[in-house]
Amino acid sequence: MAVLKENHVAKQQRIGQRLTRAMARAHMDRRELAELTGYSEAQILSWERGRASLYPIELIRLCHALDVMPEWLLCWQRRVH
Repeated sequence: MAVLKENHVAKQQRIGQRLTRAMARAHMDRRELAELTGYSEAQILSWERGRASLYPIELIRLCHALDVMPEWLLCWQRRVH
């Protein structure tokens, strides 16, 4: 069970890193992303740090705002689309 938890945490951290990269590529900071999506800057920071899971509606809103594919943000693909 501990291994599953570690894998989940590592996955959340990779998603957070990709979120940060997507924001940089979009030339967008947390405040701007918060305004576009309706999420707080604190929530966005939690996702970036891998401390919170993304629910499907959150994932879709972030991907639309950042112009990235959900598959990429979830680490299912290596390239940004």
